[in-house]
Amino acid sequence: GELSPTRPGPNRTNRTMATMARVGARRGPAAFPSSNSSSSSSSRGRRRPRGRFLWGVENDKRRAVLAVRARSQEEEQEEERARLELELFNDAIISSSTLGDGTDGATASWSGLPRNPRPDPRVMALWRGAHAVCFDIDCTVAKDDSLDALAAFLGKGDEVRQWTNRAMDGGVDLETALEERMRLIDPTPAQVADFLRAHPAGQRLNPGIRRLVRALQQRGVAVYLISGGFRELALPVARELGIAPDSVFANRMLFTADDETGFSP
Repeated sequence: GELSPTRPGPNRTNRTMATMARVGARRGPAAFPSSNSSSSSSSRGRRRPRGRFLWGVENDKRRAVLAVRARSQEEEQEEERARLELELFNDAIISSSTLGDGTDGATASWSGLPRNPRPDPRVMALWRGAHAVCFDIDCTVAKDDSLDALAAFLGKGDEVRQWTNRAMDGGVDLETALEERMRLIDPTPAQVADFLRAHPAGQRLNPGIRRLVRALQQRGVAVYLISGGFRELALPVARELGIAPDSVFANRMLFTADDETGFSP
């Protein structure tokens, strides 16, 4: 019968198959990839992302190591800063260890305390652990007793110093000694103002006290000044040390109104 135009006849089919066989023989298996070869190439293609993933993991590890090193360096620097701050604070304590050693003027007769070049470790620990520190002003923060200095300025130093020494030696109570000293001095507002101008607070401070107070304030320690004397003589010292007036506790002279307005007329 007659062949259908859409279906090749037997001879045409045979020729096509023979041609494919000859091509396959020349080129080898790659000429006509089989299902196995295609799956193999797809497997090779899938291995590439795994390589990129491992490279990313290595980068993450490297970044993690660098971050740990950076943190370690920051911690070491912070420890070094803390160590230096502690050394500076210790030095400040040591530099002020002779405060109030009684070697100046009026206090020489009643204070026999030896100089202390380096405080006891227990004392150092108390300083480092303190949350608040109170300093006496006369002969501790300042080199001299403020009332004795005022009396000397007014020409009454010897009489007033006798009462000071008696009080420090325990021969008379402090209240009586203070009354007698003020009776002898009997200063006017103008005389007190003249004394403060002639004897600036900065010149009356003991060596090392500025450094110690500054070190305490930098550590967040509250610093207070106390005195059995008078605010009129204590406030200039407080201002010199950067201590607020409300952290100063002392008596007030009768002719003084308050800290803000100063001497009343």
